[in-house]
Amino acid sequence: MLLARGDDPTGTGEFVRLLWSEGTPRSAVNTVHRYVGALRRLFEPDLPARTPGRRLVRDDRGYRLMAPPEAVDLWLFARRLSAARQAAADGDQQAAARLYPSALALVRGQCAANETAHGNRHPAFTAVDLEVVAAAQEAATSALRAGNTERLLPALRRVAALHPLHEPLQAALMTVLAADGRQTEAFHLYEQKRALLSRELGVRPGPELSSAHLAVLRRPIAPASGARRPDRMTTDGLHRFTVLGRVRAWHGDLEIDLGTRQQREVFALLVLRAGRVVPVQEFVVLLWGDAPPPSAANSVYRFAGSLRRILGGGPAVLRPGDGGYRLDLPPGSTDLDVFRRLLGQARAATSGVEARAKFAAAFELVSGRYGGRPADRAQPAVFAAIDEEIAAALHEAALTRRPSAPDHAPGASETAAPPALRRRSSRHRPAEPAARNGPGT
Repeated sequence: MLLARGDDPTGTGEFVRLLWSEGTPRSAVNTVHRYVGALRRLFEPDLPARTPGRRLVRDDRGYRLMAPPEAVDLWLFARRLSAARQAAADGDQQAAARLYPSALALVRGQCAANETAHGNRHPAFTAVDLEVVAAAQEAATSALRAGNTERLLPALRRVAALHPLHEPLQAALMTVLAADGRQTEAFHLYEQKRALLSRELGVRPGPELSSAHLAVLRRPIAPASGARRPDRMTTDGLHRFTVLGRVRAWHGDLEIDLGTRQQREVFALLVLRAGRVVPVQEFVVLLWGDAPPPSAANSVYRFAGSLRRILGGGPAVLRPGDGGYRLDLPPGSTDLDVFRRLLGQARAATSGVEARAKFAAAFELVSGRYGGRPADRAQPAVFAAIDEEIAAALHEAALTRRPSAPDHAPGASETAAPPALRRRSSRHRPAEPAARNGPGT
């Protein structure tokens, strides 16, 4: 408490309230005086009894601890934070981008996290935590303006982990990750926080987190100098789609309802054949096989018309032509695009470590069979080809995990096979005997 209050004196009554939230004993004041005396002897072992000390002093307003700023992490934090804020106020964003991380580097946990009695969080401690959060958000702003995000990320991640439900702080971390060329990690962070908010509070992301997510989706954010830009499932953010599992679509930050199961399968086939006309008969075979109803073609026309209205006039355009329909999509707007791009990068990687990382990123996009059909329904041949492509990639990833690889390190083999991938491996297993060595076996 003395450290948190700094130059502001702390009265005896405040110590009492801190130590006994309820059921205060009659000896409370005497106990506080005894604690103060013990601290004085600790700071100044040679101090005679009943002699005022020079470290822990008292006046008519209460007690104060006297120490040089560099002796207390909180006071040093305040000094560095003041310098960072002054640099930002002076318009020197480069200096601010250097000073903010040096202040946040001192933060290792919440203020007095293990010293609060009976779960009674004193406002003085809470005020320090709020100051740290404010500093982290200011640091993100300065780093973005200075184009120097890499220096801030370790401290910003650490502070954000201390406040997992603080949406503006999580939004700041998301934006800095994207600016540093880590869009995939930014997307994963959003999904984690969305799930956490739903599980813990029963709410959806608020405006700060949603706006940050939309900003990452809407346009590429220039990475810091030398940063690597991974692939991401977005172009201008107006539309993005998933088909490697449940078929879903978004317009900006809002999910679009693609309609019935059959209508979603029509859309999945259009995505697979993007840029080419898909004949109506191919949709009929997809939906009804060899026994279509008399109204099959009319149903396809109805599904296509509904999808055209859903997509509207955005960059994803569905149009009729030559006895069928054609869907034109911006590059990178589907998870299938990103999956294939990451596979290409994994195959072109110059080291096993890099290849495993690319494979792992690709497989994180796969949440089920292509087109979202449940396991108890037959998979159409056109979709099964994508499942076989995934199975082949799993087999390739298994080969990169062999310990005999020259760059193998402990724990590296797990990179290409995250838990989600191991759960899916039974659905995506190549037919060759070599598949027994793949992930999940």
